[in-house]
Amino acid sequence: MKAMGLLALGLLLMACGSLDQGKVTTPGTASTRADAGMGATPVTQSSVTTHPIGTELTTSAGNTLKLHGVDSNVTSSNQFIQPAPGKKYFAVDMGGCASRANTGATSLNMFSFTLQMPDDTRLPPTIAAREPGLGAVELVPGDCARGWVTFEVPLTQQPVVLNYTSIGGSTVLKWSLRP
Repeated sequence: MKAMGLLALGLLLMACGSLDQGKVTTPGTASTRADAGMGATPVTQSSVTTHPIGTELTTSAGNTLKLHGVDSNVTSSNQFIQPAPGKKYFAVDMGGCASRANTGATSLNMFSFTLQMPDDTRLPPTIAAREPGLGAVELVPGDCARGWVTFEVPLTQQPVVLNYTSIGGSTVLKWSLRP
């Protein structure tokens, strides 16, 4: 029941806006897609470059996202927030800033992130086991936020990529999680 509440909250918050509007410009690549509408050109997997941890990526709107670091073995101090048997928590330290040129609020939401596993499956975030959690925030122009996004992963697998997809899929960003 708690998971359904989190999913509903995430979907509601995703409908309110996105940190990434329009095209994204990243070191070494540029990919675009018209905002979600008929005839939009999808971003193909081959057009998206994977970046190392610590790389700050900037969208065409001037908004930025940065993967500051990872914690591959998060321990929750809350007895009610524990991974399922055979799994562990993995968290990413994410930061984002809204461009000073924006004309309104911009959303940053943990549900825009997925972990890509070695077999190409993608895992959604789960309840925050590492604090402070990112959650969902509205950023006014020039404002920044930072927090941990937690995922539940199999004990026997190491995630390979952190994916960010904006609402409507107009921006796709990737960071490599391989050492």
